[in-house]
Amino acid sequence: MAEVLANESEHKSIRQISATIIKNILNYNQQFKGKWLLLDESTQIKIKERVLSTLASNEKDVRKAAALTVVGIAKIEIPHHKWLDLFDILSNTCQNNNKNIRLSSITTIGYIGQEFSANQINIEQIGKLAGAIYKILLEDFDEDILQEGIISFTFILPHLKDYFSAEENKEYRSVFIKGILQKISHENYLIRKNCFSCLIEIAKFFYDFLDEYIEEMLRISLLHVNKFY
Repeated sequence: MAEVLANESEHKSIRQISATIIKNILNYNQQFKGKWLLLDESTQIKIKERVLSTLASNEKDVRKAAALTVVGIAKIEIPHHKWLDLFDILSNTCQNNNKNIRLSSITTIGYIGQEFSANQINIEQIGKLAGAIYKILLEDFDEDILQEGIISFTFILPHLKDYFSAEENKEYRSVFIKGILQKISHENYLIRKNCFSCLIEIAKFFYDFLDEYIEEMLRISLLHVNKFY
Protein backbone atom coordinates (compact mmCIF):
# COMPACT_ATOMS: atom_id res chain seq x y z
CA MET A 1 0.00 0.00 0.00
CA ALA A 2 2.81 2.42 0.83
CA GLU A 3 4.40 1.71 -2.56
CA VAL A 4 1.12 2.49 -4.32
CA LEU A 5 0.68 5.70 -2.31
CA ALA A 6 4.16 6.92 -3.25
CA ASN A 7 3.80 6.02 -6.95
CA GLU A 8 3.12 9.21 -8.95
CA SER A 9 2.04 7.16 -11.98
CA GLU A 10 -0.92 5.66 -10.10
CA HIS A 11 -4.32 7.37 -10.30
CA LYS A 12 -4.84 9.79 -7.44
CA SER A 13 -8.00 8.05 -6.20
CA ILE A 14 -6.12 4.74 -5.86
CA ARG A 15 -3.36 6.50 -3.95
CA GLN A 16 -5.87 8.20 -1.63
CA ILE A 17 -7.53 4.86 -0.93
CA SER A 18 -4.13 3.33 -0.17
CA ALA A 19 -3.41 6.08 2.35
CA THR A 20 -6.81 5.62 3.98
CA ILE A 21 -6.31 1.84 4.24
CA ILE A 22 -2.90 2.25 5.88
CA LYS A 23 -4.18 4.80 8.39
CA ASN A 24 -7.40 2.96 9.21
CA ILE A 25 -5.76 -0.46 9.57
CA LEU A 26 -3.15 0.94 11.94
CA ASN A 27 -5.47 3.08 14.04
CA TYR A 28 -9.01 1.78 13.86
CA ASN A 29 -9.09 -1.88 12.77
CA GLN A 30 -9.28 -3.94 15.96
CA GLN A 31 -7.74 -6.97 14.24
CA PHE A 32 -4.55 -5.07 13.39
CA LYS A 33 -4.50 -2.42 16.12
CA GLY A 34 -1.17 -2.55 17.93
CA LYS A 35 0.43 -4.72 15.24
CA TRP A 36 2.48 -1.83 13.84
CA LEU A 37 4.81 -1.94 16.83
CA LEU A 38 5.42 -5.66 16.16
CA LEU A 39 6.79 -5.02 12.67
CA ASP A 40 10.54 -5.12 12.28
CA GLU A 41 12.16 -1.70 12.32
CA SER A 42 13.39 -1.87 8.73
CA THR A 43 9.82 -2.39 7.48
CA GLN A 44 8.55 0.50 9.60
CA ILE A 45 11.28 2.78 8.28
CA LYS A 46 10.57 1.81 4.66
CA ILE A 47 6.84 2.53 5.03
CA LYS A 48 7.46 5.85 6.77
CA GLU A 49 9.92 6.89 4.06
CA ARG A 50 7.38 6.11 1.34
CA VAL A 51 4.63 8.02 3.13
CA LEU A 52 6.88 11.03 3.82
CA SER A 53 8.04 11.09 0.20
CA THR A 54 4.41 11.39 -0.89
CA LEU A 55 4.24 14.81 0.78
CA ALA A 56 5.97 16.01 -2.41
CA SER A 57 3.23 14.66 -4.70
CA ASN A 58 1.88 16.91 -7.44
CA GLU A 59 -1.65 15.93 -6.42
CA LYS A 60 -3.05 18.07 -3.61
CA ASP A 61 -5.53 15.44 -2.42
CA VAL A 62 -2.81 12.78 -2.33
CA ARG A 63 -0.57 15.08 -0.29
CA LYS A 64 -3.37 15.57 2.24
CA ALA A 65 -3.96 11.83 2.41
CA ALA A 66 -0.25 11.27 2.99
CA ALA A 67 -0.21 13.93 5.72
CA LEU A 68 -3.03 12.14 7.52
CA THR A 69 -1.15 8.85 7.19
CA VAL A 70 2.00 10.40 8.64
CA VAL A 71 -0.03 11.54 11.65
CA GLY A 72 -1.72 8.14 11.89
CA ILE A 73 1.65 6.42 12.22
CA ALA A 74 2.95 9.14 14.55
CA LYS A 75 -0.01 8.64 16.89
CA ILE A 76 1.15 5.07 17.40
CA GLU A 77 4.89 5.67 17.60
CA ILE A 78 5.34 8.91 19.52
CA PRO A 79 3.59 7.76 22.72
CA HIS A 80 6.14 4.90 22.68
CA HIS A 81 8.99 7.43 22.25
CA LYS A 82 9.61 6.46 18.63
CA TRP A 83 9.85 8.63 15.48
CA LEU A 84 10.76 11.60 17.66
CA ASP A 85 12.74 13.14 14.80
CA LEU A 86 9.45 13.72 12.95
CA PHE A 87 9.20 17.13 14.62
CA ASP A 88 12.62 18.12 13.27
CA ILE A 89 11.77 16.66 9.86
CA LEU A 90 8.57 18.71 9.57
CA SER A 91 10.25 21.83 10.90
CA ASN A 92 12.88 21.52 8.16
CA THR A 93 10.57 20.52 5.30
CA CYS A 94 8.36 23.54 6.03
CA GLN A 95 11.28 25.54 4.59
CA ASN A 96 11.88 23.25 1.59
CA ASN A 97 12.31 24.84 -1.85
CA ASN A 98 9.62 22.51 -3.21
CA LYS A 99 6.29 24.27 -2.62
CA ASN A 100 4.34 21.00 -2.52
CA ILE A 101 6.54 19.66 0.29
CA ARG A 102 6.23 22.93 2.18
CA LEU A 103 2.44 22.98 1.91
CA SER A 104 1.97 19.36 2.92
CA SER A 105 4.45 19.67 5.80
CA ILE A 106 2.50 22.64 7.17
CA THR A 107 -0.74 20.70 6.70
CA THR A 108 0.77 17.78 8.63
CA ILE A 109 1.59 20.09 11.53
CA GLY A 110 -2.05 21.17 11.59
CA TYR A 111 -3.21 17.56 11.63
CA ILE A 112 -0.88 16.84 14.55
CA GLY A 113 -2.55 19.70 16.40
CA GLN A 114 -5.97 18.18 15.70
CA GLU A 115 -5.19 14.52 16.30
CA PHE A 116 -2.87 14.58 19.31
CA SER A 117 -4.04 15.23 22.85
CA ALA A 118 -2.17 17.77 24.95
CA ASN A 119 -0.28 15.16 27.00
CA GLN A 120 1.03 13.35 23.90
CA ILE A 121 3.31 16.20 22.78
CA ASN A 122 5.85 17.82 25.08
CA ILE A 123 6.76 21.49 25.16
CA GLU A 124 10.00 20.98 23.22
CA GLN A 125 8.23 19.13 20.41
CA ILE A 126 5.41 21.66 20.05
CA GLY A 127 8.02 24.41 20.20
CA LYS A 128 9.70 23.00 17.08
CA LEU A 129 6.41 22.98 15.19
CA ALA A 130 5.56 26.47 16.42
CA GLY A 131 9.00 27.67 15.31
CA ALA A 132 8.34 26.45 11.78
CA ILE A 133 5.01 28.31 11.64
CA TYR A 134 6.67 31.36 13.21
CA LYS A 135 9.02 31.66 10.23
CA ILE A 136 6.10 31.41 7.81
CA LEU A 137 4.07 34.16 9.51
CA LEU A 138 7.14 36.34 9.78
CA GLU A 139 8.81 35.83 6.41
CA ASP A 140 6.60 34.14 3.83
CA PHE A 141 4.71 36.13 1.22
CA ASP A 142 3.34 33.19 -0.77
CA GLU A 143 -0.41 33.33 -0.18
CA ASP A 144 -0.93 29.56 -0.32
CA ILE A 145 1.85 28.95 2.20
CA LEU A 146 0.67 31.77 4.44
CA GLN A 147 -2.92 30.58 4.42
CA GLU A 148 -1.93 27.01 5.29
CA GLY A 149 0.37 28.32 8.00
CA ILE A 150 -2.43 30.31 9.65
CA ILE A 151 -4.75 27.30 9.58
CA SER A 152 -2.11 25.02 11.10
CA PHE A 153 -1.22 27.60 13.73
CA THR A 154 -4.91 27.70 14.73
CA PHE A 155 -4.93 23.92 15.13
CA ILE A 156 -1.80 23.78 17.30
CA LEU A 157 -2.89 26.66 19.55
CA PRO A 158 -4.37 24.38 22.27
CA HIS A 159 -0.92 22.76 22.62
CA LEU A 160 0.87 26.10 22.97
CA LYS A 161 -0.54 27.32 26.28
CA ASP A 162 2.39 26.13 28.40
CA TYR A 163 4.89 27.08 25.71
CA PHE A 164 3.57 30.64 25.36
CA SER A 165 3.14 31.00 29.12
CA ALA A 166 6.88 30.56 29.64
CA GLU A 167 8.56 33.92 30.16
CA GLU A 168 11.42 33.03 27.79
CA ASN A 169 8.88 32.58 24.96
CA LYS A 170 7.12 35.91 25.50
CA GLU A 171 8.69 37.32 22.32
CA TYR A 172 7.41 34.39 20.25
CA ARG A 173 3.93 34.87 21.70
CA SER A 174 3.97 38.54 20.83
CA VAL A 175 5.20 37.96 17.27
CA PHE A 176 2.53 35.32 16.63
CA ILE A 177 -0.31 37.51 17.86
CA LYS A 178 0.98 40.61 16.07
CA GLY A 179 1.52 38.56 12.92
CA ILE A 180 -2.10 37.41 12.90
CA LEU A 181 -3.33 40.95 13.59
CA GLN A 182 -1.30 42.29 10.68
CA LYS A 183 -2.57 39.65 8.28
CA ILE A 184 -6.25 40.35 9.11
CA SER A 185 -6.25 43.19 6.58
CA HIS A 186 -4.76 41.02 3.82
CA GLU A 187 -6.32 41.44 0.38
CA ASN A 188 -6.93 37.69 0.16
CA TYR A 189 -10.37 36.93 1.61
CA LEU A 190 -9.46 33.42 2.78
CA ILE A 191 -6.40 34.71 4.63
CA ARG A 192 -8.53 37.38 6.33
CA LYS A 193 -11.16 34.79 7.24
CA ASN A 194 -8.62 32.35 8.67
CA CYS A 195 -6.93 35.14 10.63
CA PHE A 196 -10.22 36.02 12.31
CA SER A 197 -10.83 32.36 13.13
CA CYS A 198 -7.32 32.17 14.57
CA LEU A 199 -7.86 35.34 16.60
CA ILE A 200 -10.97 33.83 18.17
CA GLU A 201 -8.94 30.79 19.24
CA ILE A 202 -6.16 33.03 20.56
CA ALA A 203 -8.71 34.89 22.69
CA LYS A 204 -10.02 31.56 23.96
CA PHE A 205 -6.69 30.09 25.01
CA PHE A 206 -4.61 33.17 25.79
CA TYR A 207 -7.06 35.69 27.15
CA ASP A 208 -4.74 36.49 30.09
CA PHE A 209 -2.09 37.75 27.68
CA LEU A 210 -4.29 39.97 25.51
CA ASP A 211 -4.45 43.20 27.52
CA GLU A 212 -1.77 44.90 25.44
CA TYR A 213 -3.46 43.87 22.18
CA ILE A 214 -7.14 44.64 22.90
CA GLU A 215 -7.02 48.19 21.53
CA GLU A 216 -5.24 47.05 18.37
CA MET A 217 -7.68 44.16 17.93
CA LEU A 218 -10.63 46.55 18.10
CA ARG A 219 -8.99 49.06 15.76
CA ILE A 220 -8.17 46.45 13.14
CA SER A 221 -11.62 44.85 13.41
CA LEU A 222 -13.35 48.20 12.83
CA LEU A 223 -10.99 49.01 9.97
CA HIS A 224 -11.71 45.61 8.45
CA VAL A 225 -15.49 46.13 8.66
CA ASN A 226 -15.29 49.61 7.13
CA LYS A 227 -12.96 48.53 4.33
CA PHE A 228 -14.47 45.22 3.26
CA TYR A 229 -18.15 45.56 4.13
